Amino acid sequence: MVERKDQIEDFDAFYDRFHSDSVFQMSRVKFPLEGGLFEGGSVDVVDDGTPITRDNYQLLKFKIYDVDTTMYKTSYNKTKDSFIEKAWIEDSGFSCEFRFKLIDKKWYLIYAQTINI
Repeated sequence: MVERKDQIEDFDAFYDRFHSDSVFQMSRVKFPLEGGLFEGGSVDVVDDGTPITRDNYQLLKFKIYDVDTTMYKTSYNKTKDSFIEKAWIEDSGFSCEFRFKLIDKKWYLIYAQTINI
């Protein structure tokens, strides 16, 4: 398929490639990401968590559709210009959220938050 410059990138094709091609994934993350890493404490304190930068970013390998739902609860919401996915373990203090946004007709990861308290 020939991709025209004025064509909006298909989210599903982007999402598949994002999770299977690490070089592509790194090119489509807007660092530093909004959100952060919150570990061992509480997100209710004033601490902003650890910012997620190119140096501490961990590649996303599992699509939200492939998460083991016997262990994790999941939700996702797709609009024409955003995709938000969440996964968590009930009553455990663990959750993660990732937000993708359409920017200049291409999809990017713009937000990542992992809480493990």
